[in-house]
Amino acid sequence: MSAGRAARRARWSQVLSLVAALGLVAGVVSVTGGPGEPAAAAPEKIQPELRASMKTLPAQPFWVRLDDRADLSAASAIKDWDERGAAVVEALRKTAEKSQADVVRRLKAEGVEYHTFYASNTVYVARGTLDLAETLAKETEVSAIQVHRMYELPEPLKAQQVADVDEVEWGVHAIGADRVWADGTRGEGIVVGSIDSGVQYDHPALAKSYRGNMGEAGFSHDYNWYDPSQVCGSPSLAPCDNNQHGTHTMGTMVGDGGPGNHIGVAPGARWIAAKGCEERGCSDFALLASAEWMLAPTNLAGQDPRPDLRPHIVNNSWGSDNGSASDPWFADVVEDWRAAGIFPMFSNGNAGEGGCDTSGTPGDYASTYSAGAFDVNGKIGYFSSRGPGAGGITKPNIAAPGVDVRSSVPGGGYGVLSGTSMASPHVAGAIALLWSAAPGLIGDIAGTTAVLDQVAVDVNDTSCGGTPTNNNVWGQGKLDAYAAIAEAPRGETGRLTGKVTDAKTGEPLSGAEVKISGPIHRTVTTGADGSYAATLSAGEYDVTASTYGYGDGSASATVTANATATRDVALQRTAEAKVSGTVTDDSGHGWPLYARISAPGLPVGPWFTDPETGRYELSLPADSTYHLTVNPVYPGYQTSAVDVPVGEGDVVRDVRTQIVEASCLAPGYAYPLRTDFEGWTDPGKRAGWTVEDNLGGGHAWQFDTPGGLDNVTGGTGGFASANSWHNDLAEEDTNLVSPVIDLSDQSAPQLAFKTLYLGEGGTARAGIDLSLDGGSTWTTVWQKSTENASGPVNVPLPQAAGQARTRLRFHYAGSGIALWQVDDVSVGACVPTPGGLVTGVVRDDSTGDPVDGAKVIDKASGSELAVSAATPLDPNLTDGFYWLFTSQAKPTFTVSYPRYATGEARTAVSPDGVTRKDWRLGAGQLKVSGKSLDLTTRLGKSATRTLTFTNDGARPLHVKLGEQVVTPTGPAAQRVAEETGAPLRRVKADPPRTGPLPKAPAGQPVQPVEPTVQGEVTPDVGPWTRIANYPTRILYNTAGYHAGKLYSVGGTTTGFLEGMTRKGYVYDPVTLEWSSIADTPEAVASAAGIFLDDKMYVVGGTSTQGTLLKTVYVYDPVHDSWGRAADLPQGLSAPAIAALDGRLYVVGGCVGSCPAQAATVYRYDPSGNSWTRLADYPAGVDAPGCAGVAERVVCAGGYDGDFAVASTFLFDPATGAWTRGADAPYGVFAMGASGAYDKLQLFSGMQNGSMLTNEAVEFDPVSDSWGRLPNVNYPSTDAATACGAYRVGGSVTLWAPSVSAEMLPGYDYCGGTADVPWLSVDKPEFDVAPGRSVEVTVRVDGDAVTQPGDLAARLVVLSDTPYPGSNVAVTGHFEAPPNWTTLSGTVTDAATGGAVAGATVTVCGDYQADGHGQQGCGPVSYTVVTDAHGRYQLRLGKNQKVQVTAAAPGFQPASTVTTIRGAKNTVNIALRTG
Repeated sequence: MSAGRAARRARWSQVLSLVAALGLVAGVVSVTGGPGEPAAAAPEKIQPELRASMKTLPAQPFWVRLDDRADLSAASAIKDWDERGAAVVEALRKTAEKSQADVVRRLKAEGVEYHTFYASNTVYVARGTLDLAETLAKETEVSAIQVHRMYELPEPLKAQQVADVDEVEWGVHAIGADRVWADGTRGEGIVVGSIDSGVQYDHPALAKSYRGNMGEAGFSHDYNWYDPSQVCGSPSLAPCDNNQHGTHTMGTMVGDGGPGNHIGVAPGARWIAAKGCEERGCSDFALLASAEWMLAPTNLAGQDPRPDLRPHIVNNSWGSDNGSASDPWFADVVEDWRAAGIFPMFSNGNAGEGGCDTSGTPGDYASTYSAGAFDVNGKIGYFSSRGPGAGGITKPNIAAPGVDVRSSVPGGGYGVLSGTSMASPHVAGAIALLWSAAPGLIGDIAGTTAVLDQVAVDVNDTSCGGTPTNNNVWGQGKLDAYAAIAEAPRGETGRLTGKVTDAKTGEPLSGAEVKISGPIHRTVTTGADGSYAATLSAGEYDVTASTYGYGDGSASATVTANATATRDVALQRTAEAKVSGTVTDDSGHGWPLYARISAPGLPVGPWFTDPETGRYELSLPADSTYHLTVNPVYPGYQTSAVDVPVGEGDVVRDVRTQIVEASCLAPGYAYPLRTDFEGWTDPGKRAGWTVEDNLGGGHAWQFDTPGGLDNVTGGTGGFASANSWHNDLAEEDTNLVSPVIDLSDQSAPQLAFKTLYLGEGGTARAGIDLSLDGGSTWTTVWQKSTENASGPVNVPLPQAAGQARTRLRFHYAGSGIALWQVDDVSVGACVPTPGGLVTGVVRDDSTGDPVDGAKVIDKASGSELAVSAATPLDPNLTDGFYWLFTSQAKPTFTVSYPRYATGEARTAVSPDGVTRKDWRLGAGQLKVSGKSLDLTTRLGKSATRTLTFTNDGARPLHVKLGEQVVTPTGPAAQRVAEETGAPLRRVKADPPRTGPLPKAPAGQPVQPVEPTVQGEVTPDVGPWTRIANYPTRILYNTAGYHAGKLYSVGGTTTGFLEGMTRKGYVYDPVTLEWSSIADTPEAVASAAGIFLDDKMYVVGGTSTQGTLLKTVYVYDPVHDSWGRAADLPQGLSAPAIAALDGRLYVVGGCVGSCPAQAATVYRYDPSGNSWTRLADYPAGVDAPGCAGVAERVVCAGGYDGDFAVASTFLFDPATGAWTRGADAPYGVFAMGASGAYDKLQLFSGMQNGSMLTNEAVEFDPVSDSWGRLPNVNYPSTDAATACGAYRVGGSVTLWAPSVSAEMLPGYDYCGGTADVPWLSVDKPEFDVAPGRSVEVTVRVDGDAVTQPGDLAARLVVLSDTPYPGSNVAVTGHFEAPPNWTTLSGTVTDAATGGAVAGATVTVCGDYQADGHGQQGCGPVSYTVVTDAHGRYQLRLGKNQKVQVTAAAPGFQPASTVTTIRGAKNTVNIALRTG
C-alpha cells in the first residue's frame, strides 16, 4: 500500500460509494415474490454499527455472512493444477448454494437486489432495510449481518529517482533478480494477478507480458480482465487505470520497457488483473468480487468461469491501516486461494510512523504473506508498518525494496513512488522467478514461504518485539530472490510430511520448529494440527523438531521423486520448575518494587510482581538457563538483566534494583536542590529562588521565552534566560539566587545544569557564585566571558561538603548581542528521602468496578500525588491502580473523580515500605419511575403524567431535564428517511490550500464574477434542496442559523485577499429571498461562526492583509448591529466552533504560518466576557467539524498538514478531558458541519487524494457510531454551513467561489436539547438528596400543535451521576376536534405538468376580504412541504375561508382562496417559472 501519513491509523468503514453503480455490476439480480416466515430471532447478529447507521439511512447496502465453510483440506494433495482449482471452486459453490438457499429465497420474496459470493459464503444486499436485516438474522444459517466498507490505496509518499544498477532498477538488483535472469530464469510459465486500481495494458513495459496479448491477432481481454464496478466502461471491455497505482505495481512485478527501463522482477511471467479499487478507495464489494474472479476467471460477460486459468500469485497492495485491530473479513478468501495453490501476497501497510502494532489488514493475517519496505541504503522505510499482526504473530513476513521505486505509470511513462505497495510486488515477482525455476514449489504456499524465510538476510531490530532473526520491523529479513532459487528444490523432487505431537498425550503441537537437513535445507513450522510439509529435492534428510517446553526430537527420512514420505516426531515434555523471588530497591529504601519481568525470545510472559510485596512466581522448563529482564514500573529505576539457571528443583532468585542516579526520578529520592523552571512565569512557583535586578532598569532574569527564542540548552519546557539581545540590546546586571541548600549529608556535592551562553561579542559575562554562609559571602565557581558554552555542565563543589547553609547565585551582566539560558539545575547527589510508598486500587462503591483517572491528593498541601490507571498487561492486578510516595508518617489523602463523592482518609505509612490503601468512591444513583410516557389529548387541550426521580446512591444529585425532538418530522423529514440523495460524486481537485488567504496571482480577476446559474447544472436530487442563490459568489464565508433564518457573512468573492468582503445577508425560508444585513466591522474570511444566546459570534479568521485574527465580532439580529467581545488568546484561521450550555468552544485551526496546526481549545463564557484554555485537542488539525451535542463537544475530521483525518474526539466539560470516539467512515476536512438531534453531521468537503466529495455522515455520541445521510447535490469545500442543515457558497471545484446554496429539510433542531413547544415539565432543574425522591409533572399541550397526529420527543435526563442516563420517551397523541376536515392537493410545474417536490405550501386560516381591497389572515396559519410527488395534506376546521399559497425556488409564488367544507377538500396549484 503506497505510503500515506503513517501516524494516521484511521479505520475505514461503512462507505457506500458504489450504491449507484451496483445496478450495473454483472451478477446482481432483481426479483419479486411474496413473503415467507422466518425462524427464531437472533438480533445480536446485526453489527451495531449497521444498526446505528440505519437509523439515519434506513435503506443501504449490507452483507449477510453464513456459517458453513467448505472443507478444502484435501485440495493441496491434488497434484494436477487444473483439477486442484476446479475442486476448490466446486466445493465452495456447493457449500454456498446449500447454505445460502433460505437467505436467497427470502430476498427473492422481498424483491431485493442481491449478489451471492461462494468464495466467502456471503450475500451482498444492494439495498436493504433494518426490517429486512432483522428478518435475515433470524435464519439459522446466518452468522452475521455487517456494514458495507471501503479499504484504501493511500496517497503515495513523495519519492525521488534513484540511479539504476547495471541497467536495472535498484530494487530489482537489490534482491538479486538480475542474477537469476543471468542463469536463464525470467518467470516463464507463471501468471501473476493483481487486485488494484487497474493496469494500462498497452504500456510499452507491460503489453508484451499481458496474457491477453495475442500477438498479431491483437488483444483478448476475456479471462484476463475484470472490472466489477464498471469503472472503465459500461460494460468494461478493456483494462484501464484511473489512478497509476496498479500500473506501477504491475510494472515492478513483470515490466520490461527495454534498455533503461528494466523495471520488473519477473519479466518473463504473464499478468492478468481485476479492478478491485475504483480509484483511491477499494469497496469491499469490488475487492471480494475480484478475489472470487481470481479463483475462476470469466469472460467479459462474467460467464463461463475457468479455474484452470487462475493466476499462480495474486498481489494485493491495498488494505486498512487499522493499528492493533484486525479485520478478518477477507480471511475466507485467502484460505480459498491457498487451497487452490494461489500465493496471497500483501503489503503490510504504511502506518509505521505511528510505531508498533500498525500492520494493516489483511496483511496482518497469519494466512497472508506481507512485505515491509526498505530503501536503497538498506534502511527500513519510516512509513513501513510494524507488527505484531493478528494474534501477536510476527509481521511483516519479509522486507523488500519499497522506497523510491521507479516503475510504469499510465500514459506510457515511468514514475517514482514509495510505500509497502511497492515492496509487495517485488516479493510477488520473486515468487514468480522461484516457481519458474522450481516448478515443484508451484502451489506449495508453506514450502515457498519456508524458502523465502530461510534465505532472507536477517536484520536485528527488536524495537517492536521478536528476535534478531524474525522481528516485527523486518520480519524474516531482506528478500533475496537469488539465494531462494539456489536453495529451492530443483530437478527430481518429492514431499516430506509429518506431525509433531506430545509423546505422552498424542496431542498435536502447533508452532513447533522443524529443521530439515540434507541436499537442501529447510526450516518449517507446524500448523494448528501439528502437521508440517516441505517440497524437497530427492535424497536423504535428517529431521529435528523443537518447541518451547519440550525436549528436541529427531528422525530420518528418504525423499524420492514424485512421492511423499511421512515422518512423525513425538516430543517429550520437559519438567518444569518454579522460579520465584522478590524484587526490591537497592539504593537506600529497600522497599518492594512493582516490576515487569520478561523473557526475551520466549513465547511466554510477561509476569509482574505484587506491588505490595514485590514477590513474583513463574514456571519455566527445567534444565536450561533463562535470561530474564526485570523492569520496575516506577520511574527512575535501572532495568536488571538476570540469568537464572533452572535445574530439576525450584529456584529462588531475588533481584535488587538500583535507581538511575543521573536523572534522580525514582520515587523517594531527590537532590538537595533541583529545578526545571516549569511554571516560573508565576512567581509563586519559584520555590524560594529570587531574581535581583542590580541596575533597576527592569531587565533581569526572565522565564517566558524572551524574544520568542525557545529552549536550546538541551533541556525541554521552561527555562531561565537573561537576554540582552532581545531586550533592545540594553545593559543588564541580574542575579538568580537559590534558596538555602542543606548539604550536611553530602560528601562530594556537585552542581549540574544545562545551558546556552552566547558571549563571543565580548559585551557580556556569566558566572556562578557559591556561598557557604547563607548568602553573606560569595566565591565564583564557574564563569564565561567571550567563550560560548552549551549543553550539560558539571561543576564540583568540594568546599560545600557537609555545609548546611549553601546557596548558589547565577550572575549575568552584559549588553548587545548576548544571552544566557539555564535549565535543569541540580545540586548534590541523589539520596533517599525519608518516607514510604502507598499503593492501592480505586473502585466504584456501588458496582465494584475500578475507576481510572481518579486523583489522589495530599490534603495538607493540595498537591496531586497520583492518578489511578488501567493495568492491561498485568492479569493479576485490577484496573484503577495507583501508587505514590509520601514523606509524611500519617498523611491525610483525598481521592476525587468527577461525579463521585470525594473520599478522605488518614493513612499510617510504613517508612521504607509499601502501604496498601484501597478506596471505594460513592456516587448518586438516579432511578426514574418510567422509561416512556404516552399521553393523548385533543388540539386545544392538554394532558399530564407524573414521573418520580429517586436517588439510590450515597451522594446528592443535581438533575436537569431537557427536551429533544426524537427525529425530524413531516413530509420533508419523510423524504430524508426514504431517499439516499444524489449519486456519489467525487471531483479531483488541486492539492489543498490551507492557512491565510494569498493574494491573487498576476492576471487573476479580483472582482467578483456576476452570479449565474453556474456550471453546477447537475440536476438536483432530493432530499437536499436548492435554495435561492447567494447574492454573490462566495467562499470562506461564515454562517449561523437562528429563529428559522440563515445568516451568512464575510468571505471572499474571488478566492483571494483582494475579493474579501464585509457584506452579510439573511435568508428567509418563507419569502425564499436573501436580504442584506449590516456590514461586518472588517472583512473576515475563514472565521468560525455560530449563534449563542440570540447573537451570532464570528471568531478569528484571516484579515485583508493575510494576517490571522484574534477578533471576536458579535452580530445582534434584533438591532442589525455589530459589537465586539473579548479577543481570542491567539490568532486562528479555519478553527471549528461549537456551542454548549451557553458557552462557545473553539477547536484547532491554523496558527502562524500554516500548515502548522493548532491543538489548542478555548472556551468563551459570555457572562464574564472571557476565554479559558482547555485541554488540548488530541490531534493538531485545521478545518475539523464540531458541534455541542449530548452534553459533549464532539469533533471529527480535519487536516493535519498532510492528510485528511477520520478521528473523532469528545470533550466532557465535567471532566475537562477528551476521549476517542469511533472514527468517521473516511478522512475529510473543510466540510460542512452541524449539530442536530444531538448528533454531529458532516457533509461534503475534501478527502485524501485531493478529492472533493458529496458524501454526508452523522455521528451519534450515545451509541458511538457513524451513520449515513443522503448525499448532497454538489461536492464542495470551504462553504459556510449551519444547522438547518444549510450549505452556502464554497467551491464546487477548488478555490472557485459559488453562488449555490442548498439545505437538508427537517434538520433544524440544533444544539442538543431544545424547546419542544408541545412538551413541558414543572421542575426543569432540581436536587435529589440520597434516599429521597422528587416528583415531576410532564405536560403535553394541544394548544402548541396545529395539526392532529402523533409527535415523539424525549425528556433528556442530565445529572451529575457517573452512570448512564435514563431518558424518557414521550409520545403525544393529538386528536382533531370533531368539526375538522382534510385539505390536500398537488403542486405542479405549469409548463410541464410535472410534480414540484419540496415546495412550501402556506395555508392562511380565517382569511377575510372586505371588498375594499383590505384582506388578511386570522391568528392561525399552517405550513407544509410537498413530498417527492408534489403532494401535500393537512387538517383544519370546517366553514372557514383560507388562502393557499405555494412557493418553490425557481418559480413564482401562486395563491388561491377557497372555503373549507365537507369531509375532503382539494386545492391544486400550478407554478410558473420566473
